[in-house]
Amino acid sequence: VEDHEHARLLASALSELRHFELDLDLVQTNIVVCDLKGAESGEVIQALSREGVLAVPLGPARLRFVTHRNVSRADISDAIDVLSLLDREGFVVPE
Repeated sequence: VEDHEHARLLASALSELRHFELDLDLVQTNIVVCDLKGAESGEVIQALSREGVLAVPLGPARLRFVTHRNVSRADISDAIDVLSLLDREGFVVPE
């Protein structure tokens, strides 16, 4: 149940970012699927990976995030910080 709450928290944050689009009503489990606006899955996954956030492509402009029992609330908060920064920077990791 905690992982579902974490997924909801992540989804809520993603819904506020300009390059991500998702339907919060569809987030019922520990899986978050979102569409990208103005970015491609590959470039976003690379940028996230460099910052320690993992996602899986579900197409050229769609990502899947999965939370599980070993992902803490602090981990989710860190991931949200990374996603927010990358969203602002256009998925280029600032040096």
